[in-house]
Amino acid sequence: MIDRNHLLGFDDEIHGAARRILEYLELHPHATDTVEGISRFWLKGDLAAEEVEDVVRELVAGGLVEQTLKPDGEWIYSHRSPKTTPEVSGAS
Repeated sequence: MIDRNHLLGFDDEIHGAARRILEYLELHPHATDTVEGISRFWLKGDLAAEEVEDVVRELVAGGLVEQTLKPDGEWIYSHRSPKTTPEVSGAS
């Protein structure tokens, strides 16, 4: 489930792209791709790679997307794995 509270500070275009990226990852939890791939395939070219990079950077900073550096120096992005997702304590 998308935590929409993390998206509240985004402008409309970034909010829409962020929502679409998170929805894609919900449907394809093992998907990984570069900024260019996310722009071309996940968002169907609706947003330039430079703009997608800004969106993905915000999602990584918000803890919603994980980034991994490949040996060739290229970054890939994926669903944040449960082991790296911060736990929320419900104890009172």
